[in-house]
Amino acid sequence: MLRRRAFLKSLTAGAGLVLGVTEIADAAPVPAATDAGSDPLWEIIASVQAHLLPVEAGAPGAAQINAIGYLRAALDAPDADPQEKKFLLAGAGWLQKTWVRDHAGGSFDTLTVSGREALLRRMERGSEAGRNWLALLLYYLLEALLTDPVYGGNTREAGWTWLDYIPGFPRPPADKRYFELLKR
Repeated sequence: MLRRRAFLKSLTAGAGLVLGVTEIADAAPVPAATDAGSDPLWEIIASVQAHLLPVEAGAPGAAQINAIGYLRAALDAPDADPQEKKFLLAGAGWLQKTWVRDHAGGSFDTLTVSGREALLRRMERGSEAGRNWLALLLYYLLEALLTDPVYGGNTREAGWTWLDYIPGFPRPPADKRYFELLKR
C-alpha cells in the first residue's frame, strides 16, 4: 500500500512541474494571519492539517510549510470564494461538535494519532460533505507545499527542498503577487 507521504511526494513533484510555481525567497511576508491564533475552529483545522501532513525525517509537516497561515491568507485574498472559508470553518465546527463528541469524546487534539486517523476516515466515509471538507483541506495543503514563499506557504522553501524542485525565474516580488496586481 502506498503511504500518504510517498503519494504526496509523487503527486506534488509532477504538479510542481506542471504548475511552474515561481517566485522569490526573500519576499515580504503575506499580510494575512499566519497562525491558528486563539480561534478554536482555526486550531482544529491546523490540527487536522498537521495530521494529514505530519513531520517525518527529511520531510516538512504542515507547520513547517506554514499551512494554516497560507490557508488563511488564501481565503482572505480579494478573489477568494467566501463560501470556501465558510465551509472550512463550518466543517471544523462539525468535526469538533459532532464527530469528536459523538464518536470519540474530548477534542481532536486529545485523540491519539490512530484515533485521529480513524475519526477522519469515518468522516470521509460518512458523508459527501465530510469527503469534500477533507479534499479541500488537502488541496490547500498541496498548494502550501508547492507555492512560492512570497504567498505565505512553503516556508524557507521547505516543500521545494523536500521535492528537489528548482523554481523558475523571474519570481515576483511581494508587490507583484497576483492578488496585489488585482488591486490595480
